[in-house]
Amino acid sequence: MQWVRSEVSRGFFLPVDNEEVGRVFTQVMLWIERHPNYLDQAKAEFATGADGWLVACAKVHNAIVVTNEQSSPQSQRRMKLPDVCDKCNVRRESIFQMLRTLAAEFDWTGGV
Repeated sequence: MQWVRSEVSRGFFLPVDNEEVGRVFTQVMLWIERHPNYLDQAKAEFATGADGWLVACAKVHNAIVVTNEQSSPQSQRRMKLPDVCDKCNVRRESIFQMLRTLAAEFDWTGGV
């Protein structure tokens, strides 16, 4: 966390401390709690992590969630971020899709 404070500009992260994000987060968590496929342990694990906040913040700010986690809608033991994004109508893409979208280029010569 210290690295983030010292190296990342203050406006880099979207705020999560507003009423709308809190309301959407509550909706996400209610959907998770009521979902019959997931085991209670999977629901509890998801609830203690940051993914619910990530989905809520992305939905409110019309942002894209970037993850390399693979969808697994039939999973009972673990809630996958892509599946929650899909259910909440939040756009998601892989890191590689993001790099293509940003037209990222890498120089592997290392200055040689």
